[in-house]
Amino acid sequence: MTNEARNGGPIESAESDDQLVELARNGDGEAFRRLVERHQDRIVGVTLRLLKNRDEALEAAQDVFVKAWRALERFEHRARVSTWLHRIALNVCYDRLGRRRKRSGEIPLEEVMTKGFVPVADPGFGSDEAVLDRQAVREFETVVAGLAETYRVIFVLRQIEGRPYEEIAGVLGISVGNAKVRLHRAREMIVQALRARGVL
Repeated sequence: MTNEARNGGPIESAESDDQLVELARNGDGEAFRRLVERHQDRIVGVTLRLLKNRDEALEAAQDVFVKAWRALERFEHRARVSTWLHRIALNVCYDRLGRRRKRSGEIPLEEVMTKGFVPVADPGFGSDEAVLDRQAVREFETVVAGLAETYRVIFVLRQIEGRPYEEIAGVLGISVGNAKVRLHRAREMIVQALRARGVL
């Protein structure tokens, strides 16, 4: 008799993420469905934070899992499955934000700013450098949007989303030390650009 028959309920999946990926690679659609169910809430959370629109976030999350399904053969287990999916989600969202900017001229960072002022939680943006007026915020957004993607992405993940360095390093496929160096450089460039614009 199965556990389901004895307990009168569904069997909980005991497979690890890596096992589910291997099963899905071999054509097991049910295994991939379980993988989606396991991670969909977190992925929707990521897409919603970045896109700020629930319908678009749900569409983007669906795109993430479609891309993951198509990329199963290329997944090499060097990163956790959750990290791999998060990385795909970031790419999907930034692609959508880029297309949105081309259509309307919006600055992508406006879609991930949630408080209306320059974040000051981390060293490099002390209280004396806080920028609160609307014009200064627009200047700040313009400066960050103009950063090379290498620096813009890490600044958004750490400074705005508050992600831990370990997670950022995993998502970007770099070391924690490298992540800290990139963030420090991004802050320096932002401060220099804001001073050049007369904001700081």
